[in-house]
Amino acid sequence: MEIKREQYIKQIAVSLFDNRKRIDTLQSKDLRNMTQSQRSKHEANLNWECMIKSKNEERLGFALGHLKLSELRSFYEPSSFHKYDGIKGEMEQIKFV
Repeated sequence: MEIKREQYIKQIAVSLFDNRKRIDTLQSKDLRNMTQSQRSKHEANLNWECMIKSKNEERLGFALGHLKLSELRSFYEPSSFHKYDGIKGEMEQIKFV
């Protein structure tokens, strides 16, 4: 996939901003009034959003030239029970023009 570097950086920056808003919203919720099930779901959502934010930070670092392809994570573990692919393969497909 070919994309202008600046366009990609802007897309990722917008995504990072949205991630931050969602994380702030999740962190501001009062857990005291939640059932255990609601709390578990809330924590899973927060972990998921933090993982997406980390991926976007890596994408941005790579696009800006601060990270090399070899420095990108192969996988993410937002919790001890979950493991997800990293962005290395995705970044290998991108060609900046």
